[in-house]
Amino acid sequence: MKKETSRYELTINEPDSEFCHSAFTKEIPFPQISKGDYLRFYDTGEKVKVSEVHHAVWETENGIFTFQTLIFTTKI
Repeated sequence: MKKETSRYELTINEPDSEFCHSAFTKEIPFPQISKGDYLRFYDTGEKVKVSEVHHAVWETENGIFTFQTLIFTTKI
């Protein structure tokens, strides 16, 4: 069994809000998302534009690194 050493979290907020629309966790990195990119919410079909991207990194007590990407969006 492979020992987990890294975790990647992606959080996408509702347009013009700090309320989370979607959150994902994986053991492999997510594709890069940059300011100005367009995203479509699968559940509503709504298309939004990425207005800000924030990153955070921390290490847990058992040595697992978590890389978090927080995406802020705006309506288009």
